[in-house]
Amino acid sequence: IDTISHTYTTPGAYIPKLILSDGAGCLNSSDGIDTIKVDGVLPGFINSPACVNSPIVFTDTSFSFFSPINAWQWNVNNGSLTGNAHTITYIFSFVGTYPVTLIAINAHGCRDTVTKTITINPLPVINAGLDTSVCVGDAATLTANGGVSYVWAPVANLSCPTCQTTNASPTSATVYTVTGTDNLGCKNTDNVTVNIQTITTSTAANGGEICDDSSFHLFVS
Repeated sequence: IDTISHTYTTPGAYIPKLILSDGAGCLNSSDGIDTIKVDGVLPGFINSPACVNSPIVFTDTSFSFFSPINAWQWNVNNGSLTGNAHTITYIFSFVGTYPVTLIAINAHGCRDTVTKTITINPLPVINAGLDTSVCVGDAATLTANGGVSYVWAPVANLSCPTCQTTNASPTSATVYTVTGTDNLGCKNTDNVTVNIQTITTSTAANGGEICDDSSFHLFVS
């Protein structure tokens, strides 16, 4: 037989070898001149934190052995979203588990498929505390709860914009928004208002002397 076919089941680089026999038990071999490159695709993708009502970015991480990945076929939640780009974005409206499938295709037409079950998590309940009031020049202590990290805004007149507890010294009534992130990367916000109390001054008029059982008018301004 001077011609043979072979099916490669694993991508990689292979050098064929021809073994010659004279029928009398004498053997000789000859390596092929060219390397046979068997192309293939190892499909994969990653996603940003999977949180309900938040944009989730799915990014292809597929590997191709000898030619670039140049085509994609996405299927999110059984056809709720399809796409043909390296990266896609989808918002899930409800918590739960959903299938996401990617078919990655390289320039030689090799393709493979990966399907993952994505768990969509609820948003954390972030609490910025009760509204409060301070005098100008004083500070109100603000404390957030419900997450593992926090960012306060606006940052002006805050002692620590990235702390769970911060001191706010506004010069006018200000609404502060805190964005809290939980251990799954999901984010939510809450607001707290710091009002300004007006400082008043008063002056009492001079006193005087009166007799027993008499009255005296007092004045203040």
